[in-house]
Amino acid sequence: MPVSKNLLHALLVACPTPPGDSSDPPSACRPTSRAGWLTALLCATGLTLGGCSPAPDSGKAGPTFRTQALPFVFGLSDLFEVPIYWLDNDRVFLPGYLADPDGPNRSKDGKSAFTALGLYIHDTRAGTWTRYADLAEGYYFCYNQGFITYLTHRDHANRANWVEYGGPMGSERRLVGDDPRGTRGGVGAEYLPCSWTKRKPLLRPEHVGAMVWHLRPEHGYLHVGRPSEPGELAVNPRNQNEPALLVRPGNDAPIPLPILVKELDVSTKITFAEHAQKYVINPGNRWTADVSTRIDSWPKGHPIRLYILSLDGSVETIEIPYGNRPSLVFLTKQGLFFVSSNTRGAQSRTAGGWLLRNGKQTKLFEHMPEAAGVSPDGCRIAYAYNDYNRDTREYVQIVDLCQ
Repeated sequence: MPVSKNLLHALLVACPTPPGDSSDPPSACRPTSRAGWLTALLCATGLTLGGCSPAPDSGKAGPTFRTQALPFVFGLSDLFEVPIYWLDNDRVFLPGYLADPDGPNRSKDGKSAFTALGLYIHDTRAGTWTRYADLAEGYYFCYNQGFITYLTHRDHANRANWVEYGGPMGSERRLVGDDPRGTRGGVGAEYLPCSWTKRKPLLRPEHVGAMVWHLRPEHGYLHVGRPSEPGELAVNPRNQNEPALLVRPGNDAPIPLPILVKELDVSTKITFAEHAQKYVINPGNRWTADVSTRIDSWPKGHPIRLYILSLDGSVETIEIPYGNRPSLVFLTKQGLFFVSSNTRGAQSRTAGGWLLRNGKQTKLFEHMPEAAGVSPDGCRIAYAYNDYNRDTREYVQIVDLCQ
C-alpha cells in the first residue's frame, strides 16, 4: 500500500523519503507490466475518452445530489498516498492522464492514446483542463495554502532519480541538496509539508523531540507525548491513556482533549474544513486498545470513533457503526463525508462513500475509493475510485451536495 505522506510530514519524528524506481508507465492502456520496488500496488489505468470503455454506473449518489463524471484518469503513486486538492470552490487540482491522439501512451488495442502523467487543474465551471506540470511515476505531490511540492522526471545528466520542485504555486523552483529549506531527496522532516515552515520554532521547548501532530501554524499542534526511544514512530505505552494536548500559539496552557494519546498513532489522518474552521480527526487506533500488544483489526462490534476539533479546543465525538472503517473523512456543509474500502473479497459494493448527517448514514456511491477531496465551501466532493474488476480504471467523479 502507498505510504501516507501525512504520516511522513505531520509527525516531528518523521520517516525519511524512501528511494524508488520511477520507471512505471500508466498501466491499463498499455502492454507493458508493472515495474519498481512496490510492484503489488494497483495503479491508475484506462481512460473514459478516445476508444477506452465508458465509465461504469456512478453508484448511488442520492436523488438530491448532482453527480458529474470527469473525462480523466486519476494517477496513483507507487510510493505515496495522494489526495485530491481544491484550489478554490471551482478548480480541482489532481494528478493523472488526459486523452491525446499524439500522446506517448497507447491503449492495449492501439486505438487511443493519452498524455504522460501530469498535474492538471480542472475548472469545473468553465469545463476546461490545464496541464500544470509533468510528474514522475512513483511521484509525490503536495499542495498546502498556496504552496506546492512535486516530483518530476529524472535528471539523468545529474544522476538524480527524482527532481523536486517546490515553492509558492506558480513560482516554485527546483530544490537541491543544499537548499536551506530541505534535504536531498525531499523537503525533509524539519519542515511542514509544502510551505517549508520550520517545525522547531512552532514547538515549545519542552515539546522538542516529542510526537506531535502539526495543525496549521496559526492553530498550533497536538502533543502526543514522548516515544519510548528517540525517533520511534510509536506511542509510548507508559502514557498511552493520557489525554492528547492541544497546544496553541502563545503562552496559554495546553488544553487536554477527550482523545487518548494511544488513539493518535502514526496511521491517524487529520483534515481541515475551511468552511467550518474545524479539524476532523480519524484516529489510527481505537480508544480501548493497548498499544503494547499488536492489534490486527478493529474488534467486531466496536463502533468507529471520530472527532471534530474546534479551534477553541472543544471536541465533538462521532461514532460510526462497525463495518465501515473510514479511510478518509471530511466535514462538508451537509454533514460528515467518509469513504471506506472495506470489502468482502472483490465485491466493491461493500465499500463506498457515505454521508453522516443528523445521525443518519446515507450511502452516496458504491465504489472502491482511492482518493478524495472537498471544496473549501464544503459543497463539492471529488473522488477517484477503482473497483478492482477486470476493467479496472481510476475514474474521477464530483458530487455536489449543495445543488
